Amino acid sequence: MNNILSFTPVMKRDGRIANIFYWILVIIVALALFVAAAGAGPEDYIPANPLEDWFNVAANIVCVIFGFLVLIPRTRIIGALFGVIYMFGAMYINYTVAGVDFFVSAIPYNTISLTVSSILVGHYFEDLAYVFKVSGEEQKALNRTVQISH
Repeated sequence: MNNILSFTPVMKRDGRIANIFYWILVIIVALALFVAAAGAGPEDYIPANPLEDWFNVAANIVCVIFGFLVLIPRTRIIGALFGVIYMFGAMYINYTVAGVDFFVSAIPYNTISLTVSSILVGHYFEDLAYVFKVSGEEQKALNRTVQISH
C-alpha cells in the first residue's frame, strides 16, 4: 500500500525551497478552512432567512475534512480543489444570506483563502492522477478480495 504521507511526484520534482514554500501555503489553506469551520460569521447581525442548523453543521464538518485532505500529501490536490469550491460557495452564502456588509468585511479573508487554494491547485494539478493510482500490491489485494467475495 502506498503511504499517503509519502512525497507525491510533484513534491519529488520540486526542490527543497519550493517544498517549504508550498508547505507554508498548505498550512495557510488548512488553517483558513479550519477557521471557516469554526463558524465565523456576522456576530451582530442575524439574517432574516438564516440557513438551517443542519446545513451549517454539515458545511463545517465538510470544511474540516477538506482541511485535513490538504494536509495529506497524497490528497492535497483534492483538498485544495474542494477548498476553492468551498470558498466560492462561502462567498455566495455570505453575499446572499449574511448580506452585503458582511460580504464586504469577509472579502479579504475569502480572497486570500481562494487565491492560495488556487495556487495549490495549479501547482499540484499533476498529482491528480496519483491520488487514484493503485499500486501493484494494492491491486493484488483487491483482486483477492473480489475472488473471495464471489
